[in-house]
Amino acid sequence: MAGGGWSVQGLCLQRRWLSVFSAIVAVLLLTSGHAHSTWDITAFEYYRKFHKYLDLGECPQREELIITPDNKTHVKPVSCNMHQKGNITSLMRELNDTRHVIIPTATDLVAHLGLCVGEAASYLGILNNGDCIAVEIASKLTFSSKTMVRAYVEYYRKSLDILDTTPSLREGFETYYADKYYVKYRSYGTLEIILVQFRFRSQKETEAAKELRMTSNLMSDFMKKVEREVGVPQRVLVVNLSTATQNPYTLDKYSDKEWEAAIREVELKEMMVKYTQMQIVSGRLNPHLHYQLFPFLISGSPIAGRGPSPLTWEATSMLEVSLRRSISTAKKTAKKCRKNSSRLCRRVRELRRKLVTLQAEIHKGRLNWVKLTNEEKRDFASRYTARVSTFANVTKSLSQAVHRMKKQEKLDKLNTKKRRRNQSCVRKEGTLFSLLCAEKVVYCAADHVFTATDRKLPSE
Repeated sequence: MAGGGWSVQGLCLQRRWLSVFSAIVAVLLLTSGHAHSTWDITAFEYYRKFHKYLDLGECPQREELIITPDNKTHVKPVSCNMHQKGNITSLMRELNDTRHVIIPTATDLVAHLGLCVGEAASYLGILNNGDCIAVEIASKLTFSSKTMVRAYVEYYRKSLDILDTTPSLREGFETYYADKYYVKYRSYGTLEIILVQFRFRSQKETEAAKELRMTSNLMSDFMKKVEREVGVPQRVLVVNLSTATQNPYTLDKYSDKEWEAAIREVELKEMMVKYTQMQIVSGRLNPHLHYQLFPFLISGSPIAGRGPSPLTWEATSMLEVSLRRSISTAKKTAKKCRKNSSRLCRRVRELRRKLVTLQAEIHKGRLNWVKLTNEEKRDFASRYTARVSTFANVTKSLSQAVHRMKKQEKLDKLNTKKRRRNQSCVRKEGTLFSLLCAEKVVYCAADHVFTATDRKLPSE
């Protein structure tokens, strides 16, 4: 595919892939006579949290956030020993899609990576002591006039397993089965992502790089073309994620002097992507891709006012991405204000505390997402959107103000040093006293005494 980006509404890969998976599941649910709310979760997100994969029919482990009477919180593991019985049907549903695209905003990145579903993440406790992988990665990237983010994305799904259940619930135990789920659908495959953030020296270079067109999908080929037609970027950041492995994502930074090493690293990652897909196709590797959770108790209809709300969840998650980036900026700015008690620096430190508090409030709402009605979710997102936007603007303004302050301080210090240097050569009581500041040399002609700190005085 040629260079350029997709719109989030149109060609978003992750939504397309998930919609294909959900469409298959929806048809199967309708044909089986069931049309109840189910939850999707990527196998990678679940393994990353609980360090295990799930079997068909298995009731997943989860975590609950407990609030004590003194308003303290702690996480309580919740195990589930139930198992749904049934027959397994395997379907070959191969799908292979490879793209190389520009990621213009953090919202586009979250959409392409695939945000964990809010209700499932909240119910399982994925957000306890962490967050969705897409939110974490988006928070670490910079989207500005001098940066460009491109993504090499390869999605490969090989097959899908379905558990055809048989009635196995014991009568009289309805309360025990309530609010518990099991894995009914499980797909196999991998999502491979290589993200590269280019930081150029000027906006002109950035725009020139965005205009480059490629016939190759390889990120390494694009990097070489950037070098030929635009020049070596000032810095690059490489992010790699493979859901087929049990390893977390990697994030590596390279300076302009390490440009060749960055290209070699990306080439190696591209080779690993192809190798992983070959392993899956040949059957030597069979990694889990997605799970769909189904309730043990089948009610007549979903609870009124509750259900999946993907757009509201995405908007709320983007608030946390924005806050994480603002907090990072505020921390860097606060470091510049060390041992500085000016009003500006006091405002920076106060802003940092408020940002952390606001992030905790939003994260708490996302933790309890599954307990909120759809109206409460919309109100929550609407209530915090304006506040987060205001704080982001204030953070940017204060950061720029501190930068100007430090620049002025440096200039003032340099001017003071120059004035002192100009005043250092004086005549005192008829004795020639010469201080050569640039050489750090003191010479007294009256009694022929001299000292030299950097080098010897020249011979007379």
